[in-house]
Amino acid sequence: LRRLILQASGVNANVSGEVAWTPAVAVRLAGLVVGDLAQVDEFFGIGIGLAGQVQAHSTITVGGDGFAVDAEVASQRVRVVGFEVSELAGRVHVSPDGVEATLDSGRFAGGQVEGSYQLADFGPTFSHKVALRGHGVGIDDFLSFLGIGRGGLASRASVNAELAWEGSHIGQGRGVAVVRLSPAGDGVPAEGQLVVALRSDGALHFEARNLALSGGSVSWQGTLALGSWIPQWAVASPGVPLEAVSSLLAGWVGQPLLPESLSGTAVFDLTISG
Repeated sequence: LRRLILQASGVNANVSGEVAWTPAVAVRLAGLVVGDLAQVDEFFGIGIGLAGQVQAHSTITVGGDGFAVDAEVASQRVRVVGFEVSELAGRVHVSPDGVEATLDSGRFAGGQVEGSYQLADFGPTFSHKVALRGHGVGIDDFLSFLGIGRGGLASRASVNAELAWEGSHIGQGRGVAVVRLSPAGDGVPAEGQLVVALRSDGALHFEARNLALSGGSVSWQGTLALGSWIPQWAVASPGVPLEAVSSLLAGWVGQPLLPESLSGTAVFDLTISG
């Protein structure tokens, strides 16, 4: 088979290969496939809001014992559960047993990410597992993805996360992410550790450990609703420079709340909602 060109909804393929008719029908094709991830998400019932176009240099094998697709994939921009990853490169294996994917590299919120994804079956449970590692992730950039204004947090993070869920009910899944913050750039320096957990209740649970803003210790705990990204946060400190507090509140709320002439140390116990 010298050349096969396929154009369908969300998929364009240009492949060549071999077809054997005896002793049983067997097909082996190789070539370039360009696909719309939204169509893939819907077809396989993945349910994680995939969007974007990918190029896949693929090998496709079909025989009496099933099928297999192996591909090296690349994309300039992909969205997953509302988050955007750019300059993506990875590998995918698809068979009747499910999907295994490796993210070799990608950029997210100004940092580098890598990880893996597994879809253990095509029904009825559609069990998903994700592992993610990242470094140099900008905290202000990440908060902006959630619709939270930039408060000038001068910090970057290393991230290790795992998540598992079934079907399209990612909010009913369970997982944990450990985020380690280090000061970086101009603004309000932040350092410490943040643990974010999903506990099958549709919300991310935040708990800060040894967190400091501009040298002052801060406690931060509460939830962030998936999808709506509405926070219910309690933030308190026995003493943080007032300039740092003023900058963060102005960014998060969208307007200055404190007079610029104020200076000193802030002792606060805040509830942030909506």
